[in-house]
Amino acid sequence: MTAAQFNALDTLLLAEDTINVIDTAAGIQAELSTLVTNVAQIDAINASDNANGINMTAAQFNVLGSKLVAEDNIVIVDDETGIEAQLNNILTHANFANLDTINCSDAGFDMTATQAATVGLGGKITAADVITIAATINGAQTIETGVFTGDDVITLSALAITGATGYSAYSGGGPTEVTGNGATVELVVGAGAQVASFAQAALLFNTTSGELTFDPDGTGVETATTVVTLIGVAALTAGEFTFIV
Repeated sequence: MTAAQFNALDTLLLAEDTINVIDTAAGIQAELSTLVTNVAQIDAINASDNANGINMTAAQFNVLGSKLVAEDNIVIVDDETGIEAQLNNILTHANFANLDTINCSDAGFDMTATQAATVGLGGKITAADVITIAATINGAQTIETGVFTGDDVITLSALAITGATGYSAYSGGGPTEVTGNGATVELVVGAGAQVASFAQAALLFNTTSGELTFDPDGTGVETATTVVTLIGVAALTAGEFTFIV
C-alpha cells in the first residue's frame, strides 16, 4: 500500500500481517510523521522511484532506518542540533549502510574523532558542510576519504597540549604557527615523515600516509603521538586547527 493508505488504515491492520509501504519518495516523505508513530506495524518502506531521495530528519532515520530498503536514496536533512543529538545512533544503526547522505541545513556540525572514524562514513557527508572534528593528541583514529575535506576543522585541547610531558611552546611565528588558549605549536606538512624545525612543540603531517602526529618538544627527546590518520587528505594548513580549552 501507499504511505497515505497506510496512514489511513493503520488502526485496522493486524500486527501479524506483513505490511509493506510502497510509494514514491515524495509520497513517503509527505507521510513520514505518521509512519514514525506507527513504525511497529510496518515491515518495509520502499520508494518506487529509487533515484529520488527520501529526505528525513536524523531522528526519523533512527526510527525508520530498519524498515528502509538498500536500493532507495535515503537522505538525512536536519540542522546542526538535530544531527549532533542523533549522531551516535546514526553511526551505530544496523542499517547505517543504507543511508546515502547527511546534509546539514546549517553551516555544518561537530563530531568526535571516534565518530569520524566510523567505517562507511566517507562519501555520506555533503561536501558543503563544514565538519569540526574533536580529536585528542594521542587518539590515533583512522578517518577515511571523504570525511575530512579542505574546509573542515580539527580541534585539540590546549590544556592537553601544554600539559604534555616536555612541552615547549613554538616561537617561530609565521603561517606555520598554530596557536590558541595558551598553546602554540609549529605545523609541518610534507611527503614522508616530517621533522620539527626546533626543539619546540609541533604537529607533523605526513601527506603520504595521512598520519598527523603531535610532538611536545619537536627535535627534543620526547616521542610523538598519533592524533589521527586522514586518508586521502593531501594538505593541512594552520587555519584548519583550533585549540580549545
